[in-house]
Amino acid sequence: MPHLNANGVELHYETDSEGYPLVFVHGGFGGVSTSVLPGGSPIEGAVPDGYCVVTHDRRCAGTSEYTLDWFTLADIAEDTHQLMVALGFENYVLVGSSMGGMVAQQLVLTRPGAIAALALMNTGPDLMSHTRWGQAYTATAARVRETGDDLEFERVRDRIRNPPEPDADAAKARHAEYLTALAARSDDELKLMHSGTVRNYGAFVGYNFSGRLSEIDAPTLIVHGTADTTVPFEDGQTLERGIRGSEFHAIEGAQHGILGYPAAKAALQGWLSRLSLSR
Repeated sequence: MPHLNANGVELHYETDSEGYPLVFVHGGFGGVSTSVLPGGSPIEGAVPDGYCVVTHDRRCAGTSEYTLDWFTLADIAEDTHQLMVALGFENYVLVGSSMGGMVAQQLVLTRPGAIAALALMNTGPDLMSHTRWGQAYTATAARVRETGDDLEFERVRDRIRNPPEPDADAAKARHAEYLTALAARSDDELKLMHSGTVRNYGAFVGYNFSGRLSEIDAPTLIVHGTADTTVPFEDGQTLERGIRGSEFHAIEGAQHGILGYPAAKAALQGWLSRLSLSR
């Protein structure tokens, strides 16, 4: 699998097809669940012909490099930009999902000239301070800064080693495969992965783009599910109000993981098809 050093970090990336460059920034916080048994990208099947799609694992996620250094959201955003530059792309379409949408907002604000168009999928301008999970993760990052990784891993090791079985029958086969892969990993490996998750928690703390959305002038698509209980629907509405001229698609009844819904994929495909881009 191809890896490339971008912004001082070894990132795993993949490219698909040819055409105008598009980079997808995944959500989540990396760690054990993404690295023990990596899965496919949710953007598969959501991009029309005519685009060169770049997917990558963010630092401390998937098969990219794990680091115990503390880093910031600005660092993660620059990782993505430097990856695209290293691949020969100075301008590109940027698609961010969930926490990846916060990365995308940071990147379009720090590198506005590089972003030809922006798509924000089930995300918001501030996902750490006003959600219960964000507040919990903020507290975890603060605790680990104070007490260290060893104590934190001992606290969560049994939970990592014994994840709950999913209710859905369709997910049980992958769960069994995941348990087998998990058993082959040492505690030291799992501790590093979990520490990477905590570093990602800490990276997003304190970022709120609500007051800067008006600075975004790239063509922007926003897609959000009306039943999303992870990132509330109101967050998508905040993005729409703040980004002038943005195109907003509310997917009725959709929960988080919006790219798993055909209507959301169709909205992204249609928007990308209508963009007028030249390299």
